[in-house]
Amino acid sequence: TLTKPKPLVPFCNIPMILHQILALADCGVTEIIFLMSRESAHLKEECKAWTKTFGVQFSFCYEETPLGTAGPLQQASELGLLDISAEEPFFLLNSDIICEYPFRKLLNKHREVAGEATLLITQVSQWSRYGVVQYDEHTGIIHDFIEKPSTFVGDRINAGIYVLQPKIIRRIPPGKCSIEREVFPAVASAKALFCTELKGMWMDVGNPIDFLDAIPLYADLLARESVCPRISSTLSPMILNETDTDLPCTIIGRNVIDPTSKIHPDAVIGPNVTISSGCEIQKGARLEHCVVLSGTSVHESACVTRSILGWNCSIGRWAHCINGVLGEDVQVGDRCIINGVRALPHVLLSSSIFDPQILM
Repeated sequence: TLTKPKPLVPFCNIPMILHQILALADCGVTEIIFLMSRESAHLKEECKAWTKTFGVQFSFCYEETPLGTAGPLQQASELGLLDISAEEPFFLLNSDIICEYPFRKLLNKHREVAGEATLLITQVSQWSRYGVVQYDEHTGIIHDFIEKPSTFVGDRINAGIYVLQPKIIRRIPPGKCSIEREVFPAVASAKALFCTELKGMWMDVGNPIDFLDAIPLYADLLARESVCPRISSTLSPMILNETDTDLPCTIIGRNVIDPTSKIHPDAVIGPNVTISSGCEIQKGARLEHCVVLSGTSVHESACVTRSILGWNCSIGRWAHCINGVLGEDVQVGDRCIINGVRALPHVLLSSSIFDPQILM
């Protein structure tokens, strides 16, 4: 993310944020506002292309100082991007969320209950990482909202996707403010906070471990055609299963492979591998549970496991990359073994590293 903003990092060969944009467009959304901590020329250029392709207009709101998760909404209203007096609700999403995006279901629930905010919730096992909701299963009204509890109070959590009435912005004070810790509890006290549950796949892919774990779950969604049609039509030709015929190499399990990449017939790919455009996977290479971004080469008999390889990287002959995250243009030398390395862009790794560390 030092090279490109996180929303543009490909997830299953489509920029992370584009999964959300396409699902919103399919739901009839025509205008999207990005609330961001800093300006991104990369994102602006992509948005110009997406406007032409998908007919969605984009606006940008930048924080001069950190404003939390609610403050940017107040700033957007002050800039005229959001109208507090409007009656039409709007969606608010965390950009790290990958799921089935039941936007119509969420919007219908919001209109049915006529509250100030309606949250998408989902069931998880690691509830202490998220905001837990306590709610009435029949009405969907939320009684309490507990952000990252230290003791068990429930396992239904805030899924990071909301429908809000513009008037909720009046509850946000100037400056830094948390929508989870300050705004939602106040709305719940007013009995105006509701929820509807997502039963299917959901992942927050904001860190490398969750990013990798989400790939097989999302590939299952693609196989069941449970994603929006435009994503399905783009990715379906890239899904390769071990049961398919005319495979380019040995394939294990289900994987997402861009057809422009060159893969040697003696390479072994899978399970749960994503390979982006213009990559080269040479003879005897072994890839499993990993992401290989565009322009990267994995050389003869190299092995990549539980790792994310950035753009234009090179993994040398007989090298092993395990539990690694490599930035753009990282070079791993022949026969090097690297374990748990987080390497910033343009780093040369010419010797083995066995203990996890960050390299600059």
